[in-house]
Amino acid sequence: MESISRMVYCFPRRLGGFGLALPCMNYEKTLSQMAQRLVDKRYVVIDLYWKNYDFGVEYQGKYAHSSYSSLASDIARQLAAECMGIELQMITIEQIRDRAQRFAIANKIAGRIGATLPSGLSFPFDNQRLVDELLTMLAT
Repeated sequence: MESISRMVYCFPRRLGGFGLALPCMNYEKTLSQMAQRLVDKRYVVIDLYWKNYDFGVEYQGKYAHSSYSSLASDIARQLAAECMGIELQMITIEQIRDRAQRFAIANKIAGRIGATLPSGLSFPFDNQRLVDELLTMLAT
């Protein structure tokens, strides 16, 4: 799902993507000693990471929090990243599907990395077509 998120937010605008700068995928961020104490790990892996802006997107799959301990672990990981000055935006498949949420997240990413979002009357339709195609491919 991280790949689909990257395509939706970073594909060129002419293909229906938001055209945002490409992030690093599955980036291993070494943690400070203080942050390491929060998660008992030397690093965290960030799904999509714009390292020049200390901003990342973390995909939360449908089984990501099948237990309380996995939820607590994710919250500790987010806290460790934030202690390092990294802002993480959590997303699920529902945020990708829902147009308003998808655009809100794109706006947040764009604002954080100093980008502008596409304008034009056809863009929302082009973007929805891209999302529909990607989610159809995911389902097969």
